Amino acid sequence: MKTSRLLLITFFLFFLLCSLGFSVARHRAVWNDEGYTQLFNVEKLSYQSIILGKVAEGNNSPLFYIIQKAISAMMHYSIPITYSQWGAGKKEITENALKSQIILRINPVLFMSLAITAIFYYFSKRYSIWSGFYSVLVALSSFMVWAYWAEARPYALLAFLTTIQLLVFLDLANGVDRHRKNWHILTIIHFLLALTSAMAIIQITVISFILWLKLERNWRKYITLFLLPSLICLGYYLRSPKYSFCFIDGPMSLINASISKDRFLIILFFIFYFIVSRLGAGKPLITRTINLLNKDQAKSVGNYLLATMLMLSGYFLFLFTLKLKAKGPGFPVSNRYFISLTPLGIIAATLFSIYLVKAPKSKLGKITVVIGLVVLLVMRGVRTAAFRF
Repeated sequence: MKTSRLLLITFFLFFLLCSLGFSVARHRAVWNDEGYTQLFNVEKLSYQSIILGKVAEGNNSPLFYIIQKAISAMMHYSIPITYSQWGAGKKEITENALKSQIILRINPVLFMSLAITAIFYYFSKRYSIWSGFYSVLVALSSFMVWAYWAEARPYALLAFLTTIQLLVFLDLANGVDRHRKNWHILTIIHFLLALTSAMAIIQITVISFILWLKLERNWRKYITLFLLPSLICLGYYLRSPKYSFCFIDGPMSLINASISKDRFLIILFFIFYFIVSRLGAGKPLITRTINLLNKDQAKSVGNYLLATMLMLSGYFLFLFTLKLKAKGPGFPVSNRYFISLTPLGIIAATLFSIYLVKAPKSKLGKITVVIGLVVLLVMRGVRTAAFRF
């Protein structure tokens, strides 16, 4: 497809996604956490205080709050609840409620819509337009997309930046031209991630480690790609309030909110295919029935598979650490802490599905794989719709 036509479709999709996101925002009341964030950590604090990490939340990284403060200033908006009213227990916004529902959610609606659009454009450009539309359906069947599409907290911004990080990493892993340009983009994204969430140190470390292992051994490049962003993450973490945590949901439930069981199934099927593809060369029975990954394909998709495994391991380690510290009452550990896994799962499900469809040599085999993927997608979409609506 011509780039101009693809760009036109992409802009139209972004418009539709924004419309859908604002529709969600209009039908969802501003709740306690959004009101608290806007009142105490956006309007009450100066830009300087936000940058210095004086945000009174577990996540005190400043980027989201700066953007939210700038939008509020441009829209001449202030939340219609005073500090004294909040202290007295009034936490429901009734005055100009629709205005608050829209303005407070401009930030998350735009960034979540951009994340889905970026995934669509990437797969349409690199593979096919049908792969792009499939990625949109995978995204729209994701629980966490709907849960945080219209919530005035940092989660949609984190999902967007993670999406760009992973797509640029995929290009680097694929050996796509513009290596220097992609490296610079990835470096900027790592700084923005560090300014969005201290937990981003997990994905910054994983991606930097794989690039060091597989692509680039010039240690000087990792000063800006890894070291400085990691120090920013650690700096804001050390200045953040420390809370006690407890577990209401089990660890797998928290992870499954971002990467559902059916997506883990796709990942497992692809791991099996990847192993068979690497070990099956020269074996007639396998080569007659399966299209094996060539060296370049195995390298690029194998790097993303490694990133998926390492990021999951990093977040499971984080969960294990919280579990060890969870003693008695405290804040419930929420699935939103793991929203970076949402774009990871969407991209993994799309990418691995493309190769699974290509794997069988027979037409019947390809049709069978497509039917299986469609069934999984429909089941996920129905479950998400039932839960959210």
